[in-house]
Amino acid sequence: MSKNIDIANPTRTQAILNQYGLHAKKKFGQNFLTDVNVLHDIVDIADITSEDYVIEIGPGIGALTEQLARKAKKYWLLKLTNRWLRY
Repeated sequence: MSKNIDIANPTRTQAILNQYGLHAKKKFGQNFLTDVNVLHDIVDIADITSEDYVIEIGPGIGALTEQLARKAKKYWLLKLTNRWLRY
């Protein structure tokens, strides 16, 4: 059985960025959380429980998303982009 590795891990984060050709843009203050303990603290402070509905705006590559979705009853995210989407 394979163990899931959290996104908030320097190696996994870098692999995801490389896979999708993404780079942090320092001029926009973009950073990636790579310490799962910090994310656990954020979720704990937010007091997210299995009874909560959560909306996240700007999920990035999903490090916080992953932790919130594990705790919340229902979870939605909104990703804003400057690209035109065609359906």
